[in-house]
Amino acid sequence: MDLCKKTYIQTNDLHKLVDGSQLVKGIAIDSKESEYYINLIEYVLFLLEYKMKNNEFNELKRYPKVNFVPFNDITKKITDDSGNPVLFKSQIYLWYLSLMAGGKILRKKLHEKYHYLLDFTESQKVELKQIINNIPECNHSEFIDNVAIMYKLIAEYFDKFYIQ
Repeated sequence: MDLCKKTYIQTNDLHKLVDGSQLVKGIAIDSKESEYYINLIEYVLFLLEYKMKNNEFNELKRYPKVNFVPFNDITKKITDDSGNPVLFKSQIYLWYLSLMAGGKILRKKLHEKYHYLLDFTESQKVELKQIINNIPECNHSEFIDNVAIMYKLIAEYFDKFYIQ
């Protein structure tokens, strides 16, 4: 089984936890939830794209407009992971595939000025999956565990939105 499929199966419950958060459910055009979500996505993509040192991921770049997002556990983890190729690729997998997979739904909920974040071609999706699936099997557990950690951090971050 390829790594993308294996990761999806093993982290699907955590992905559902994020998708089921009140913040994600509250995303609608010009809602405060949308602004909060987009600020996080733009900041995360900025961090990832800043750390993309090679051409392997050039086709994924969105060149996000960076808004203010308080430094938090998510951005610290991404920064820490950028020095480890397997963990960094797990970040690319999580953030880009989530935009690719959820793009149709998000496009209906988000203001059109943010649609540029969701514009991926089918060949970009295939290419990203090939890059991920080429990770050696001895690194699969590390990759999948890191995706699970990130889903938990994202769910906690989204929950904080309603506590503030």
